[in-house]
Amino acid sequence: VRPIDYLDASTLGRAPLLLLAQPRLLEPAELVALDDWVRAGGRALILAHPALGWQTRLPLGDLRRPPPMSLLGPLLGHWGLRLDRAVVPGPRIRHLRDGGHVRRLTTFSEGRFADLGPDCRAAMDGLLAACSIGRGRALWVADADLLRDELWTAPGPGGGRRPAPPAGNPPVVPP
Repeated sequence: VRPIDYLDASTLGRAPLLLLAQPRLLEPAELVALDDWVRAGGRALILAHPALGWQTRLPLGDLRRPPPMSLLGPLLGHWGLRLDRAVVPGPRIRHLRDGGHVRRLTTFSEGRFADLGPDCRAAMDGLLAACSIGRGRALWVADADLLRDELWTAPGPGGGRRPAPPAGNPPVVPP
């Protein structure tokens, strides 16, 4: 894992996979570099939320504070997608079939992808959008709240957190 602050041909380089989670406003040149990289065979997992639901103690202007809404509209539009707000705000538990098992996934005020272009297909009622762009692929998730600790951990002894969430999110996401 290598964090990067700016997207361009040199930082994306030969990376096999990019994780982009509720990023800051990307400059036009960064959006072009990302589009070029995916079209050339890059793979991206992009978490974009239309209305981030969790509270943060980080002050406004802090670079570590995620934007309250996705700022990836230009890229979404370019790839033929639209991200809509949650139909039902608040937590939602989904039941997913994994072979003979049923796993629970908790989301929080998830968005919904709509207006899918010819290169993208939706799954899970629009929570996911899988896009084949050139030789590359991008999987969009309409819930950056999945990064909230509360959806992955449960209260532990002494007030700490432990990896045992009531929703069971970790077994849903492959390592």
